[in-house]
Amino acid sequence: MQSVQVSGKATLFLMLTSFVAGLVVGFRINKLLREHTQAHVERKKRTQRAEIERLQQLHDAL
Repeated sequence: MQSVQVSGKATLFLMLTSFVAGLVVGFRINKLLREHTQAHVERKKRTQRAEIERLQQLHDAL
């Protein structure tokens, strides 16, 4: 097995690149989760409004 010598600058570059890539992926996942949650909340609100309207019509009919 051969060992590969890597300079300190190359190591630092790879560490920084990995760190930045991790940040980018983390922020994208966070953004997607926030959008998904917001869509879920809006869908739930619409459903509740429709249910309230239906109950109001039922109440008015009585």
